[in-house]
Amino acid sequence: MNTGTADLIQDSLDLSDTQLEIFIGSINIFGMVGALGASFVCDTYGRRSAFRFAAYLFIVGVFCTAVANSYAVLMMGRVLVGIGVGSGLAIDPLYIAEISPSAHRGNLVTWSELAINLGIVLGFISLLAYSPIEDDAQWRLMVATGNILPFVMIYLSLYVMPESPRWLVSQNKLEEATQVLRDLYPAGYDVASVVKEIQSSIDEEKLVEKNVGWDAIISPTPAVRRMIVVGIGSAIAQQICGIDAIQYYLVEILEESGVDDTNERALWLILFSVLKFSFILVAAHLFDKKGRRPLFIFSLSGEL
Repeated sequence: MNTGTADLIQDSLDLSDTQLEIFIGSINIFGMVGALGASFVCDTYGRRSAFRFAAYLFIVGVFCTAVANSYAVLMMGRVLVGIGVGSGLAIDPLYIAEISPSAHRGNLVTWSELAINLGIVLGFISLLAYSPIEDDAQWRLMVATGNILPFVMIYLSLYVMPESPRWLVSQNKLEEATQVLRDLYPAGYDVASVVKEIQSSIDEEKLVEKNVGWDAIISPTPAVRRMIVVGIGSAIAQQICGIDAIQYYLVEILEESGVDDTNERALWLILFSVLKFSFILVAAHLFDKKGRRPLFIFSLSGEL
């Protein structure tokens, strides 16, 4: 859902500013719900099934949004889209980390962010491509176009993507896990040792969970406390800089800056999104070479 679509929806359905703000901002709340529930689906049915679950929710949510003629139906679609997005974002880095060798893990995990921002670029391009169409039909087509990639994801998860070897090991499907690892690693690689490492890691996690449980979070040791602070602090830092608010209201910002022509605004939006996408490409290239911490600190310094 790009910033240009929101204005068209507001005009088409005669939404108040408050209704529009709730519609736009609520996706983060529903995304949290999806992220919290993703672990159950992942651990019970596998990573590929979890991807399909997220895609199905997104497809139904987008459909509800595209055909909405009332605020209630619009918000119902938003709930489903938010849960689908939150689930997908939680599963994506986990799956990549579990199927990729450690030397390439940082680079591959950034593909998740690349995909998100590629979607933003395409969304802004669709704003320009669909501009000749009447406004009410325009935003509905733009929203409906968002269902293309979820269908691609369903196909990939069914016929292309391997199941996570870690999940297969946790389900005692050792032969399947071994075969997946043979497909992922170079010929001649000792995948049996990788299976044993995964088994040991899972056993250690079960032991810690049994002996410690939630006490590790509620009453953490200094080392765990530091990890919690870094993890939560990183998430807060990414949002408190206001990037989402800027992204959602770029049209209004451009209008206030004197850019009145619709096509010109769309071109500026495409330029901004391409610029952001380019820097993510640079980060993906440097992740495994320069390390996570230096890039994280450099990123935060730009938000000051």
